[in-house]
Amino acid sequence: MISPSYKTVIQGEASETDSEEEINCSASSRAAFEKPAGLQVAGEASETDEEDEAGIPAGPKAEAKWITPDLPPLIVYRDEDSESPTAVEEKPALHIKHRGRYSTLLQQKLVESNARLYYDIHNTIKQVYQTAIKEIGAITGQLSHSQNGIINASHNIRLVLDDLRTVAEKIDIINSCSLLPDIPIEMPSAHT
Repeated sequence: MISPSYKTVIQGEASETDSEEEINCSASSRAAFEKPAGLQVAGEASETDEEDEAGIPAGPKAEAKWITPDLPPLIVYRDEDSESPTAVEEKPALHIKHRGRYSTLLQQKLVESNARLYYDIHNTIKQVYQTAIKEIGAITGQLSHSQNGIINASHNIRLVLDDLRTVAEKIDIINSCSLLPDIPIEMPSAHT
């Protein structure tokens, strides 16, 4: 049994000496005759989680996604009295794909609980925002309607004040004018 005396050169890394280029050439010619295999350096931690999972042989059911939202079943209730059917959509069930590092029951339950909690919080916040948007829209409409009413009332008050000033000026002209003779007005008797 002969142990190889050459060092492994990582592809894509620049060579530091001329001897590494020779080692690389001899390693590539040797690799052509052998079956290629991955090399893991002892003591070096993986950079991402995918590298850890790549080392674990995957079964035929292994997939990239943990949570896959399937289409929820559509249930149609036909009412004999109405002409159109009504449809009710059920809440979709969460199907969680468990990986090797979430192998204990506690970890699986935590992942499922976290997914449900995320779903519930998302829906609650979404409902609060939608309700607030509807209320703000209704209040904005009422405010606009009130503002239009105030503008119309202000315009009408301005017109009435202008009319009152005109009448007051005419009364002053009539009172101050001595050109008109005094006309006695006789009151008709009630006997006729």
